[in-house]
Amino acid sequence: MSDKNAKNPLDDEGTLAAVMKEMAKPRLTVSVRNIIEKAHTKTRAKFSVGALLYNRNAKENGLVKRVYQLSGVVMYEVSVPATANTYYTSDWAESALELSNYATLKTLKSSDEPRRD
Repeated sequence: MSDKNAKNPLDDEGTLAAVMKEMAKPRLTVSVRNIIEKAHTKTRAKFSVGALLYNRNAKENGLVKRVYQLSGVVMYEVSVPATANTYYTSDWAESALELSNYATLKTLKSSDEPRRD
């Protein structure tokens, strides 16, 4: 039994055009598709500004001042104590970091807050 009212989906010009457009695209291997997908996926930072961190590679403690991304890697601009009253700035990659409870940094963190007189 043949139904004369039934349409063949390939007869539709819009569908055929969509198929032709898809076929004209270059074919990508799975590894390339995965790289593209990772590049477009937004990376989330584990730590935020004001967090006290310990860098396992440098064996240093620091206070996060800024969070940014560099070539898909989450980076942290960190204030690191040099002496009791001086600090220097260093950039740390997220992979080597963990939370810290270093007492000297807690005073730096509280001194950055606005004074309430």
